[in-house]
Amino acid sequence: MNYITESQAEAIMKSLLDIEIRFSTNSQNPKKRNNVSNDGYHSADYKWNGHGYDVTQSDGLEDNYRLKIYVPGYINARLAYRSGKETDLDIDHNQLINEKILDVNLSDSLDSVVLTLTRDLAPPKTIKINYILADAERIKKERDDEARAELRKEMLSKMKIDAKAGNEMINVYFDPVSDKVNRIVLKLYLCDEITKKEEHSRMIGEFEPRPGTYFISVNNLVPGTYGYKVVQYLSDGTEPLVSSFRTIRVSSGNDQAFITY
Repeated sequence: MNYITESQAEAIMKSLLDIEIRFSTNSQNPKKRNNVSNDGYHSADYKWNGHGYDVTQSDGLEDNYRLKIYVPGYINARLAYRSGKETDLDIDHNQLINEKILDVNLSDSLDSVVLTLTRDLAPPKTIKINYILADAERIKKERDDEARAELRKEMLSKMKIDAKAGNEMINVYFDPVSDKVNRIVLKLYLCDEITKKEEHSRMIGEFEPRPGTYFISVNNLVPGTYGYKVVQYLSDGTEPLVSSFRTIRVSSGNDQAFITY
């Protein structure tokens, strides 16, 4: 059997390996919705490792992938599975490039793609498929954390905080975020007049509303800038809901509250 030289074969095969296979998935992971094609698939996370492809399972935890294999007409291609089964791709040798689309389950079956030059002109070249599983436990925790954060964000929006300042006093208004709220506290700070930031402020007191009311009045305040946060504690023992730090100016007139970041 007359093979071409090894260096010639290597040159031919090396020129093909980094363009032969494209992996895609229709994962519903919202972080991977960019570059979606008309068929609902988008590029998967894969890279050439020198002898094959590392395909990293995304946070969508999908197993099913679509392979597009672009095979020149002078190449034969065969899929090898971990079970020992092999399938030859139907290649039209009169075509310059054959595009083959296959749906496969990488974690259970596909092991490699074997390429050979037609007429046995060179030794076969095997492209290994290495499937890297995602950390399912980490992903579940991240999803749970995101769901909790979204719920807390939604609950915080229900506080509907407002404040009014008068002569030596402020009123802070709020709504309970749910029927599980069993305690509400207003934290009041005396602000640094230059920065007006929480980290430069001094907490001067905690105040609670009278039963059945949804505002807190604080009197006998000297003119100046005050910061405040509303904290709502829940009966189920979950972490208290704390509003953003806001500031208000106490003077002889009435000033509108505004938020600082």
